[in-house]
Amino acid sequence: MSTNSIIAINNFYDMLLGFHEENKLPSHRDEIPCLLAFIAVYLNSTHKINELEQKFGIEVFSTEITPWILRTLEQIRIEIPSNARDSPVNVQEVNIM
Repeated sequence: MSTNSIIAINNFYDMLLGFHEENKLPSHRDEIPCLLAFIAVYLNSTHKINELEQKFGIEVFSTEITPWILRTLEQIRIEIPSNARDSPVNVQEVNIM
């Protein structure tokens, strides 16, 4: 992953967190914490993981991944590896290589 990609994904994470706090995406408000958790794990950021656990609780890491989350991840080029189940149900079931 390039440095520019890491910066862009970090900026996207910050933007989504702000959207959640300001309720700017009310139709996806319940999905944003799970998406943030997936991004934090992808970035291997213990700071972000701790932040999410404190804000949303540990259950954010076992929340079901929705089609909207999958599409959003694909748009920022975070792909689910082909060796994963067709339909992962939470962040913990996705292996990132």
